[in-house]
Amino acid sequence: MTNFALIQSNIVENDISQNHKILTQHICEACQLGATVLLLPEMFNTGFTFPNEELAQNAHASGLEFMAHQAQQHRITLIGSLPNLDRDKSPRPFN
Repeated sequence: MTNFALIQSNIVENDISQNHKILTQHICEACQLGATVLLLPEMFNTGFTFPNEELAQNAHASGLEFMAHQAQQHRITLIGSLPNLDRDKSPRPFN
């Protein structure tokens, strides 16, 4: 049986480690309640502001790593959006 959970939390703008800490707790709670597919908040890593290009690049890589680790640890499926940089499409990060 597949049980879905939608995670909603206050995102700390531009603080990847704090957002991961908060979401780890929510993910653990959802898994304890039997969730097997979890949907993370949009732009869960950083919120919607980027002070610089380096943060956007780090946010994408660290977000993928965070999701992979949590999914593997809890044997779940995680769905979330991350910032991307593609200078051919946009001068700004997009999700």
